[in-house]
Amino acid sequence: MKRLWGSSIAALLVGVSSGALAADLTKAPPVPVAPLYNWNGFYIGFNFGGAFPNGTFTDDFTVGGVTRSASFTTNHDMGFVGGGQIGYNWQVSPNFVLGVEGMFDGAQFNDNAEVTIVGENIAASANMDWIATATGRIGYAGNLLGNILGNTAQTNSTLYYVKGGGAWVKNSITVTDFGPVAHFSDSISNTRSGWVVGGGIEYGVLPNFTVKVEYDYIGLGTLTRTDVFAGPPIIANTASLSRNINMFTVGANYKFCLFAGC
Repeated sequence: MKRLWGSSIAALLVGVSSGALAADLTKAPPVPVAPLYNWNGFYIGFNFGGAFPNGTFTDDFTVGGVTRSASFTTNHDMGFVGGGQIGYNWQVSPNFVLGVEGMFDGAQFNDNAEVTIVGENIAASANMDWIATATGRIGYAGNLLGNILGNTAQTNSTLYYVKGGGAWVKNSITVTDFGPVAHFSDSISNTRSGWVVGGGIEYGVLPNFTVKVEYDYIGLGTLTRTDVFAGPPIIANTASLSRNINMFTVGANYKFCLFAGC
């Protein structure tokens, strides 16, 4: 009888073990989780695009006690911009990124116009040489572009960001009166400070390489200066330039992985 009980228990244990082993063999392996894209670290890059200035340029000149005023619009065609940026990102959570960035772009804007005021023939030009900004950035990291492009190797590789800060623009203006009463030429060159707000989308193509598109609006103060020219006749000339800029750029960044662990 003892031998019979022992054989029964042994058979039961073998059956339980075989069932458990079969269950383990049929259980699906865990699905691997894609690693997060690492936005931390210093980066440097380039950008290029176009900008649309809008504003007004006015010139008041007094000859022999008579003041004449000329007004020109600066809403001309798109100008070219191109340059580079440098910055740093802090990925404070899987989805939120903070950063700082400095950007410097050369610009090519040449607005020219001619008017006749009370018989005087006036020509004016307003140029812009470069644009610089210093901004803070805040962004949300998701995976929209990665899903669209079929890149599932990493998540949170699409960064949507907004930015804001200070802006500086090098402007130059020239006014020339060809007569017949007054004959003078006045040139003014000045760096104007203002503010910038913008936003964009940046995509991590590789662990240390990203591409981006961005829009920025730059608001500037008014540049005003008065010059007096010895006669005869004595001429007092006051020129004022008011200008804002809509700027669209595309670019790319290289992220340094030495301290970021990417």
